[in-house]
Amino acid sequence: MNNGTKILIAAASGLAVGTLLGIFFAPAKGADLRKSIEDKGKELAENVKEKFRRGREQVNHAKELAEDKLSQLI
Repeated sequence: MNNGTKILIAAASGLAVGTLLGIFFAPAKGADLRKSIEDKGKELAENVKEKFRRGREQVNHAKELAEDKLSQLI
């Protein structure tokens, strides 16, 4: 795993933990709390998916550049 991936995972984990702690310590009804947790979980999942999609695009772009350079050298 490269440093960028580690940082991304650490940031997502920190965000998730911080969100859960904020929700649990906020005064709210049980139903409101569950709905809030569900919404935040979905939001976090979408953010992580988007970050991984962008990372995959960057890796594919770097791979294409490397293949082009290699074909030029050959």
